[in-house]
Amino acid sequence: MISVSNFQPGQILCLEHGYTYLYAELIQVAPKNKNQRGWVRPLVLQVYATEVITSSSIAPNGSAIPDQLHLYDLRQGADLLCPIVLFRAALDMEVIPLLAQLADTKMHPNGDYIAHKQLQRFIHSICQVHSENF
Repeated sequence: MISVSNFQPGQILCLEHGYTYLYAELIQVAPKNKNQRGWVRPLVLQVYATEVITSSSIAPNGSAIPDQLHLYDLRQGADLLCPIVLFRAALDMEVIPLLAQLADTKMHPNGDYIAHKQLQRFIHSICQVHSENF
């Protein structure tokens, strides 16, 4: 894993929680802050909806199997100031297909509203789990 100090502006980062992945571009690491916060520009929220857990939907490691993929386009939204220690560097091979899928999808009339509500829920859950970093 890349050290936080090696993150560079323009780099795509990923914040994972459960079956949800936030991909964001690092804009700037906030100077001289003890909590290593950075400005990130959200790009896409990838959410796997999981099946109802049955004996056939249990993965070998005992977790639920992701069922359906939802992508939320966040490119028109506001930047976030987040602890960058929660992020990892995203791989090109995971980000490029997502951005290509966003380009191919038809936008729902309320797509921005729905996407930003999903982002709000995701950030809220991250804040609860990682309250010591916020």
